[in-house]
Amino acid sequence: MRLIDQKTDEGCFQACLASLLGAELGDIPEFSNESWATEITDWLLAEHGLQTLFITVFNDWLPYNWFLKIGKSPRGECCHAVISRRYGLDHDPHPSREGLETVEYYVVFIPLASLS
Repeated sequence: MRLIDQKTDEGCFQACLASLLGAELGDIPEFSNESWATEITDWLLAEHGLQTLFITVFNDWLPYNWFLKIGKSPRGECCHAVISRRYGLDHDPHPSREGLETVEYYVVFIPLASLS
């Protein structure tokens, strides 16, 4: 996987998606702040055949394989995104590489072909 860094303070989710999809940063649309979850879900389904699941963190359960963690960064930002695997941080697209202070939820991508 080629890891992509964000180019702006608000580009973490696009950088994570570009990394996971093997795409260029410019190939990932910018999503609005108000309806970003719906826009991302619709775009990934239409363009890549991926269903997006937003899972609230509970107990010690972790998704398998690659997923995103969304939470508060040490810089005080809410809703920062990083790429993870089962245990650990694999890529923080922010230049500081500080990761997350807290994790609010996971974002998992499921290819629809695997559900049939």
